[in-house]
This record gives sequence, structure tokens and C-alpha cells, in this order.
Amino acid sequence: MGRGVRNDLMCFGAHRVGIGGVMVAVIQLAITLGATLGGVLFDTSGFRSTFALSAAMLFASALFAFFAWRDRGIALRDRCDSSANPDLSRR
Repeated sequence: MGRGVRNDLMCFGAHRVGIGGVMVAVIQLAITLGATLGGVLFDTSGFRSTFALSAAMLFASALFAFFAWRDRGIALRDRCDSSANPDLSRR
């Protein structure tokens, strides 16, 4: 595999292939904790507080996702810029 091909794969995230198992475990943990904490909140405060907390968490996660997406785009642009990477500028 040529050096230019390897750099292209790195720019598109091929080095993150081994993280799938951790991602599955985190998703399962989030489902379990969400059901547990939602049930406790429902039992103590009622359904309105459960929906209010879930709406606030959804909004916060959307903000986190937006900022992560924006920062990743900036990092990829800087990392995969053809002027900064001579292997990509030969095409």
C-alpha cells in the first residue's frame, strides 16, 4: 500500500476501526442508566419532570454533537489539507 493511500485512509478515519466494541458498551450503558434514572425521576416527581429532563438532555447532546462535528471538521481540514500533506498534493 502506497504512502499516499495510507494518508488518505487516516484522513477518513480508518484508524478508528477497533472502537466498535466500546461504542456498543457505552450505548448499552446509556440505555440502562436512562431507563433507571427516568423511572426513579418518574416515581419521585411525575411525568412532567421526566419529559423536561429528557428535553434538556436532548438539547445539551445536540449542542455537544454540533461542537464536536465543527471541531472535527476543522481538525480534518487542517490535517488533510493538500498544502500541509505533500502526499495528497501529487494527485
